[in-house]
Amino acid sequence: GPAAGRKLAHAAYALEAGLAATDYRSAMAMLRTRMRARSLFVVFTHLLDARSANELAASVKGLLPQHVPLCVLLRDAEIESLALQPPRGVRDLYVRAAAAETLGWRDALVRQLQKIGALVLDATPEELTPSLVRTYLDVKTRRIL
Repeated sequence: GPAAGRKLAHAAYALEAGLAATDYRSAMAMLRTRMRARSLFVVFTHLLDARSANELAASVKGLLPQHVPLCVLLRDAEIESLALQPPRGVRDLYVRAAAAETLGWRDALVRQLQKIGALVLDATPEELTPSLVRTYLDVKTRRIL
């Protein structure tokens, strides 16, 4: 209802970001038990490792087909630029390889999520708001819910 947005804003106001691992399985299990009606679940995440990515994919799969999961993956433009920078030495080669590996498993995750039926929005923070609005409007237009 109309008060839900205010409640969400008030609840999120005092939260502080941290580098703790997200327990996707518990979160999705809680959502499945509390939400009976078909719903659009939007998961915002900035994945840092392949293990977390695999856990996210497995957890999201558990929401289907009852619900519509939308995974919003925040891209890191700095990592993308590191992968494309011309190396100036041996150290730069290692940095470039690590950045390319990170981009590789992220691309694989996007494909994996799409293959299981999840919607995926892979955007930089600057692109996020307009891309998210377009994705939501697309969901409504296509009557996925």
